[in-house]
Amino acid sequence: MAYIKQRGPKYVVCWREPSGKQRSKTTGVGASGKKLAQKLKEKIEAEMVLGTYGETKTVKWSDFAAEYTEKVIHGQNANTGQNNLITLGHFNRLISLQWVHQIGSRHVEEYIRLRQTEGVANSTINKELTNLRTMLRTAHRWGYLDRVPEIRFLRITKRIETFVSEDEFSAIYAACHVATRPDWPGTPPEDWWKAFLLFQFMTGWRVGQVLALRWDQLREGTILSRAEDNKGKRDVALPLHPILVEHMEQLRDSGQAKIFAFRGVTRNLDKQFCRIQREAGIKPANKPPGKWYTFHDLRRGFATVNADRLDTFELQRLMQHQSITTTQRYVAMAHRLTAAVNKVSVPTIDKRTVPAKGS
Repeated sequence: MAYIKQRGPKYVVCWREPSGKQRSKTTGVGASGKKLAQKLKEKIEAEMVLGTYGETKTVKWSDFAAEYTEKVIHGQNANTGQNNLITLGHFNRLISLQWVHQIGSRHVEEYIRLRQTEGVANSTINKELTNLRTMLRTAHRWGYLDRVPEIRFLRITKRIETFVSEDEFSAIYAACHVATRPDWPGTPPEDWWKAFLLFQFMTGWRVGQVLALRWDQLREGTILSRAEDNKGKRDVALPLHPILVEHMEQLRDSGQAKIFAFRGVTRNLDKQFCRIQREAGIKPANKPPGKWYTFHDLRRGFATVNADRLDTFELQRLMQHQSITTTQRYVAMAHRLTAAVNKVSVPTIDKRTVPAKGS
């Protein structure tokens, strides 16, 4: 069986495989190294007793992809599940892989190269790599993969965070009359968009959560965010401002089970939002030419507007962050964007020489 010994300051686990081959593995130094050595020793001995030592099931990649889709992706919320399906689709399209246990870092590197060749942004590739890493960790946990290959994430240029200001939101709200979808009976698209955008700007919720809301979750001015629809994975009941409830009630005549039911793919939703911004004359700050505000910019707008009005714990609860560290990043962003300008040195000037507006 396995045993532990020390080589200088290092702890080493030694054992003999069923084939007779002598093996050893260094676990580290100090108390932590000793603890890891003990855990490894117990794991190896248990596998020897059960007869599962070194056992890796030979499974086709296509079979694993189908099993992962059925058991994992289908149980995720709509946005997360869709993103994982997209990543899996791209990987299957670009990488020829027969067996799960064959996958290694070279396959991942080839995937990165081919996605870059297709002109995909590094930030998007990194998101796909995160999804892929989760899949491979699952394959390892299921006994299909001996170890998860190392994944190299790409360097991305840090851009200034963008958010919708209160003035910009007012302009966007007033331009909702140009929307043409959704076209539910009894609910003008303008009313739908005003309620939809106002909900995001006044709650800071993620767009996927908002789209998942059902009428049975709205009770006496309180909305219930279900665990399966939010990243915090817990049910949360939040009170809503009366003006927001009033906007939402105008959508009841649509006859849909979901409050913000939208027929079609997410891309059509984005197109409508861009159309509204164009009508409002919006010119998003700190975005490349031709780029519009996204729904996440409404979420950042909520955090920026309320960073000084609410304490961090209130903001965490409203934005439904699982970790307060995430909320603190939003607060820090808001303070950087709104307070930094006050620290700028102002030169002494003769105000009489400042050009008049319009001259």
